[in-house]
Amino acid sequence: MGKTTSHLFQECNFSRMIWDKVSTWTGAVDLKPSNWGCMNDMEQWFVNMGSSNNNEVRDEIRSIVILTIWEIWKDRNNRVFNKFCSTPSQVLSTIQDEAKA
Repeated sequence: MGKTTSHLFQECNFSRMIWDKVSTWTGAVDLKPSNWGCMNDMEQWFVNMGSSNNNEVRDEIRSIVILTIWEIWKDRNNRVFNKFCSTPSQVLSTIQDEAKA
């Protein structure tokens, strides 16, 4: 499997575990990987996030999406450059802390 953005943020099993935890935490079913269907386009995937909700909820979901992508990216860099491996639960904890800040 090539290391593409869609792989890192959507297809990677580690990332999917994080998304599943974020979905459970927020109650946002759009964030659950099993509800994504087949989306090869990151931009379209992002646009679809929360699109069935009112504007305020949609914006909150999209903010969580951006934060989650950022934390997955930082975790990936920690793995590659610092040889530090987090668990999906640790990444979720960081996301929750950042969302509250």
